[in-house]
Amino acid sequence: MVAALDRLRALPEVFSLRRVMATFDEPDVRRATRIASVYLDRWVRDGLVQAYGGRTGVYFNLIRNPQAPSQRRDEALRLVFPSAVLAGASVLHDAGVTTQIPHRIEVAVLRRKSYPNLPELELLPRPQAWFEAMRPYVLFQDGVGLPRLLPAAALADCWHRHGSSQTMWRPGADDLYAEEVDWRTFDHVLRDLGDPWPRGYEAFRPGSARHKMTA
Repeated sequence: MVAALDRLRALPEVFSLRRVMATFDEPDVRRATRIASVYLDRWVRDGLVQAYGGRTGVYFNLIRNPQAPSQRRDEALRLVFPSAVLAGASVLHDAGVTTQIPHRIEVAVLRRKSYPNLPELELLPRPQAWFEAMRPYVLFQDGVGLPRLLPAAALADCWHRHGSSQTMWRPGADDLYAEEVDWRTFDHVLRDLGDPWPRGYEAFRPGSARHKMTA
């Protein structure tokens, strides 16, 4: 019989409830879930494991790495939302396109019925069609960090209508360092999403007099 601590040491720095269930030779899924939950509750109570958010089913292994909650958050998020893509003002600020600092990290995720409690994140539900349309404009990080939209794509997405229940910040021209934006890519993304050119951005449209001066 494998000791509880040995079982924990064999788990990676970030793991899921399902990963714990797989360590037991128990074919009954409900029974395996109950057993794994007992172990997890004990590990959390003893300070050996830290849950990621509320009801995500993802945990940090503090035995393997005490700094995992701060160092491996992106990996934990990918376990909860394999589709996760950094978007919105978070991308624009990181790229130096705007000085506006988002209150929370904005992440596009595949739309579903319910979402876990992740207070540090602003989850942006998106349909599968959105991910397919935006795939050419996603920068993948080779397994390190979250994939992210290209800045021009993130800006165009801010202007896309995502439904009445979701409102994104739409930066005005004065909120942007316009010379840092790839306006041709912005134009392509608008077309792919079926959106018109935003009012107030006319001077940045490829082919305009100002755009030719600053290009």
